[in-house]
Amino acid sequence: MTASSSVKPFARPPYLYSGFLVAGIIMRIFIPFTIFDRFWIGLVVGLPLVFVGALFIILAVRTLQKEHVDPRFKPVGTIVDQGLFGYTRNPMYLAFTLIYSGISLSVNSFWPFALLPFLLGIMHYGVIRREERYLEELFGDEYRAYRRRVHRWL
Repeated sequence: MTASSSVKPFARPPYLYSGFLVAGIIMRIFIPFTIFDRFWIGLVVGLPLVFVGALFIILAVRTLQKEHVDPRFKPVGTIVDQGLFGYTRNPMYLAFTLIYSGISLSVNSFWPFALLPFLLGIMHYGVIRREERYLEELFGDEYRAYRRRVHRWL
């Protein structure tokens, strides 16, 4: 990959998260393995995670747009370190993980959590590491300094 090329993720993260979540929920239909004795407990615990995740996505997208960076997988012209990007290099992936976990709890299903390590492995090696290589090639020392300042997740 050269600095002039764009990053090509293994698959787009929203599709990865959605696919694994749907697979986990389908598994629950065939092998009902719940987390809580009462369904409402999952809603009380899970829905706030969904709302926080949605808020993170809104804030991250607004920050990217303010910096004139397309939030989709497009070549970038700058390193964004404002807003949530000053605390985590991947606020949208963190948001997707919160939403995924919140929905899993809300539907009271263990199976999406059983699939989560596989999903995060694909995200790490198939998406995030590729993005990081691209950004390091594109921005060099500026990106390495940002990477030292801001954690990948939290």
